[in-house]
Amino acid sequence: MSILFNTQRRYFAGYITKRITRVQSDIELTPEDVAKGQSGPNDFPPSQLENRNPRNLEQLSFEVKPLGWELDKTAKCFWNKVVLEKFRNRYEAKLIHHSGRVIIRASTDEDGVASQLNSLIDMEAVENLGQILARRCLEGGILYAFNGITPEQLQSPKTVAFLDGITKSGLSLREPLFIWPRRRRDL
Repeated sequence: MSILFNTQRRYFAGYITKRITRVQSDIELTPEDVAKGQSGPNDFPPSQLENRNPRNLEQLSFEVKPLGWELDKTAKCFWNKVVLEKFRNRYEAKLIHHSGRVIIRASTDEDGVASQLNSLIDMEAVENLGQILARRCLEGGILYAFNGITPEQLQSPKTVAFLDGITKSGLSLREPLFIWPRRRRDL
């Protein structure tokens, strides 16, 4: 019984360290500032806001992360996860949303990538693949992702080179804590 409790405590300790219910900002808007808005031919009324980024709540840490269950084989406490897959003659990197959809994909056998590489499976190819995936993520508005590389895969120097390529390009492999929704008793 104590082993199960220690496992559960370790599982939650890695993901839930602080309960954040508010965001502080240096930029404060008064109701008059919001009411002014901008007057232009294509502007909508200032009292309405239109969200064009479907992952905006994740970027602002307002979207609740799916915590999954304690006995899940793989932890599901992420919004977006980076995965590296090795095939017989190529590598493929994916950014997977927590719903299971593949958001962004990059492979060493794409025409534009393969024409620039000497080999599709060497260290240089894997590092460039990490840079390509990170660039596509940043262009798509995704600034951070969960590192979905297993500890067994981290033993490989090619996987380490892939992760170095991602971090060199500016994609953070650590997601921020999410902000818990306020409850009635928090007031």
